[in-house]
Amino acid sequence: MRYITALCLIFAFECTCEVVIQLEPEKTAKVIESAIKCTSKHGLNLDVLERLRSKNITKDEKFLKFLYCTLEDLKVVKKDGYYIEEEALKFVPKQHQAVLRKALEECNKKPGNDRIDVLYNVSRCLRDDSNVRVTI
Repeated sequence: MRYITALCLIFAFECTCEVVIQLEPEKTAKVIESAIKCTSKHGLNLDVLERLRSKNITKDEKFLKFLYCTLEDLKVVKKDGYYIEEEALKFVPKQHQAVLRKALEECNKKPGNDRIDVLYNVSRCLRDDSNVRVTI
């Protein structure tokens, strides 16, 4: 019985582990370039780049507009705030595309009042409900 309990605990811990996906190096440069362009456009300083690296996506309108601007410049988000899955997958290594595809398919169903609200809800789902984290 102890062994079954131990195996169940190990499985539970394994299921809650986060898959951290590092962007392809050449794509990281593009993300940073787009983010820098959008910081000045939305009156933010470069400290906002650290928020992109963290899981800290708050319902801060200015930050979300910056995030949308960055993702739109990278051509990975639609005008309605939903991710373009195939384009987003090009930014991660092939071995991680299946897990990211699954997370995007699920989270891209989240509704919102406008594109910024949709982006927030989808991003929050990716952060909170999936076990995937994409970092630069």
